[in-house]
Amino acid sequence: MKNPMMESVELVEGIGESIASRLGEIGVADVQDLLFVPFSTLHAAVESVASEEQCRGWRLAAQLLQLRGVDHQLAEGLVTVGCRSLADFAWRPLSELETSLADAQAKGVLPEVPGSDVLAAAQVDAATLHFTGTVSGVVLDADERPVAGCAVRVGRRRGTTSDSGRFRITRVPLGRPTYELVLEKEGFETRVEAGLRPAHGDGTLELRTFQLDPAPASAPEPRRLSELEGNRLPPMAGQPIAIEELPELRARDVLKVRELEGDDAVLLSKFRAYSAGSFLVGRARVPASSLPADAKAGDVVVVDEAGQLRPLQRDARAVHRVKERVIGLRQAGPTPGASASKEERQAFMRRVLEARLRHRFGPRFRGLRKGEES
Repeated sequence: MKNPMMESVELVEGIGESIASRLGEIGVADVQDLLFVPFSTLHAAVESVASEEQCRGWRLAAQLLQLRGVDHQLAEGLVTVGCRSLADFAWRPLSELETSLADAQAKGVLPEVPGSDVLAAAQVDAATLHFTGTVSGVVLDADERPVAGCAVRVGRRRGTTSDSGRFRITRVPLGRPTYELVLEKEGFETRVEAGLRPAHGDGTLELRTFQLDPAPASAPEPRRLSELEGNRLPPMAGQPIAIEELPELRARDVLKVRELEGDDAVLLSKFRAYSAGSFLVGRARVPASSLPADAKAGDVVVVDEAGQLRPLQRDARAVHRVKERVIGLRQAGPTPGASASKEERQAFMRRVLEARLRHRFGPRFRGLRKGEES
C-alpha cells in the first residue's frame, strides 16, 4: 500500500484539480509537500479560492496522515471535529474523540467510526511524533533535477524520496545531539552527511538540499551472490555485515520475525547475500496482519509460491533443512514438467541432492558416485 504522504495532494478533502494546479506552482504536489511550504506562501497561492481556515485544515490533515492507521477519511473526520494539532489529538480523552466522530458519522462526514484500538494506537503514535524529531530535505542530481526513489537513512529510520526528490524521516529519537544521514541511489555515489540535527515540533520544516554526484562510469558492477538464488557464499569470518532493505517478499524465502511495531512487522531473511566485500541480511517490513495467527517476535516464517507467509518450526534444524532444500532446487535448474521422462526426473533429483550436499559439506563433497542417490 502506498504511503499516503506520497500520494497526490488532490486526495486531501477540499483540494480539487483547480486548487492542486495552483499549489503545484509553489512546489506542492504530494501530501507531504503541504508541510514543507510556509503557511503564508500556501495561503497566498490560493487565497482567492480558499480561506485561511481551509488551508490550516489541509496542513493538519497532512500531519494526521503521518500516523499509523489514519487514512484520508479519518484525517478529514478529525479535522472536522476540531482537532487543532497532533498534540491536541494525542491528549484528547478517547471517549470524547469517539463521541465527536460518531456525531461526524451521523452528519455524513465519516463513513464509519474506527474502533477504540485504532484511535488509541493513533494517539500513541501522535505522542511519539510530538516527542521525537524529523529530518527532511530534497535530493538533486548534478544538474539540479530531483532524484526520485533515493533511499534515505537516519539512524535506524528509513525512507525514500518522492517524485519531486523530497523526503521526510519522522520518529527520530532526540536523545542524540546529531545523526548521520545516508543517501543511496543506483547510478550515484553514496552521500553521507554527518552532524545532522533533527527538527522538533509540528510546524513547517526546513527543506535542506542534498546533491548526489554520478557514480564513476568506470566503476564495475560488483557480482552479487545470494543463497536464495543457489550461490555459494565465501567464508563469513572477518567480513562486514550490512542490512539490505527488501522491496517485496521473495518466494521460498525464510524469515525471522525480528520485531512487531504496532501494525507493522520487521522480518529478517535467513538467506544471506554477498556483494562488494560485505555480507547482506535482507530486511522486510510487512503488515502485521499478513503474519500467521498468533505470530510473535522470534518466530520463523516461509514465503510460499503465492507470496503468503506460512509458519515454520523455530527449530534450527528445520530452518536449515528448508534453506538446504531451496538452495538445492535453485542450483538444480528448471523443474521437469509433467511430460518429463523418468530418467529426466531422476537426473533432476540427483542434481538437487548434489547441490544440497555441496551446501552442507562445502569443498569436502566430491560428488555422488553411481548408486548413491538413494
